[in-house]
Amino acid sequence: MTDNAIALRVAATLAFEELGLLSVGSAVDTPSALEALPAAVSVAFDGAHAGCLTLRVSDDVFRALAENMLGLDGPDAEPWRWDALGEMANVICGNALPYILGTHAYLTLAPPARGAPPLSRAASHVELEVESGRARILLDLPGERRQ
Repeated sequence: MTDNAIALRVAATLAFEELGLLSVGSAVDTPSALEALPAAVSVAFDGAHAGCLTLRVSDDVFRALAENMLGLDGPDAEPWRWDALGEMANVICGNALPYILGTHAYLTLAPPARGAPPLSRAASHVELEVESGRARILLDLPGERRQ
């Protein structure tokens, strides 16, 4: 596992456990098919470095985040689920980047957006067991030297 992947794993684990109130298991060696992780949001950032963090989760994690973070469940919770997932991606991004790029790198984070942009082949990633589902975090830093 690369240093970037370790930073993503630590930031994601803390965010899911402390903000999402979900227990996180081990990192997964065999990634899930994209159909198994249908909910995706991305947080683009610019400044000293430009790139994008994408968070993909399984349906059960998608529902649990809104329930745990906002106390919302059922069909009326659908729009709020996207807000909870976006906030989770924002927190993971904001906590992982200082470890990856240094604490003095000035960055501006864009608001979370639904969907996953195309990524470079060198994107760092980690997939985690989250409760009974999965979450994949991808960090794309075009032009950044990979370890």
